[in-house]
Amino acid sequence: MENTEFKDRIFDVLNDTDDLPIADLDVNDAENQIKVTLNDGTQFMITIESYGRRFILKP
Repeated sequence: MENTEFKDRIFDVLNDTDDLPIADLDVNDAENQIKVTLNDGTQFMITIESYGRRFILKP
């Protein structure tokens, strides 16, 4: 999975959730970041970057 696809899926999950009091989502595509602002004004920055690959071997 590429960074762009993963970032889009994370955005969709955050945008569709009713479990978090999210007031705003701001995407910075150039920096691969999503800024999440909650209703109380708290802000979180999510940075998406590749870390590597894992392979699962099944017998």
